[in-house]
Amino acid sequence: MSSIFDNLFLGDLVDAKNLKFLKQNQVSHILIVAEEFEPFYPKSFVYMHIKAEDSESFELIKYFDMMADFINFSSKKGGCVLVHCAMGVSRSPTAIIAFLMKHQKWSFLKAKKFVEEKRNIISPNNFLNQLKEYENILKERRHPWKNETSPKIKPLCLKKQSKAYK
Repeated sequence: MSSIFDNLFLGDLVDAKNLKFLKQNQVSHILIVAEEFEPFYPKSFVYMHIKAEDSESFELIKYFDMMADFINFSSKKGGCVLVHCAMGVSRSPTAIIAFLMKHQKWSFLKAKKFVEEKRNIISPNNFLNQLKEYENILKERRHPWKNETSPKIKPLCLKKQSKAYK
């Protein structure tokens, strides 16, 4: 298991099964980004389960907001989150990168590099294009007026009234 922040871990199936380790690290919430298995300890942790395939054709982007908000909400409530998939290489790092992009307002490249520094085996290759698209979506949400296809709105300038018209 790799620590991304004090309250955010990136791991794999082995980490998700290790109850002793989860409790030692005060994990309270678990985000599963894999279709292969179900929650191991549903009575002990709060789960979100995204049944995602590790395939370029799987549209994980549809779940980026939901996963990022789950991580953010859990950590803001004082919880500690484990995000995992089967190997902790592709799907779960993608979820954490999406979280960093949305809630830390980091660029795709900054978020990816940060996660790589924390866990050098990541390879979200199947989802790189979706993460780049998500970066553009987030930019549009933050600055809709900067979109080149948006209509250009000119500010209305009011001249001061001269004393003669008062």
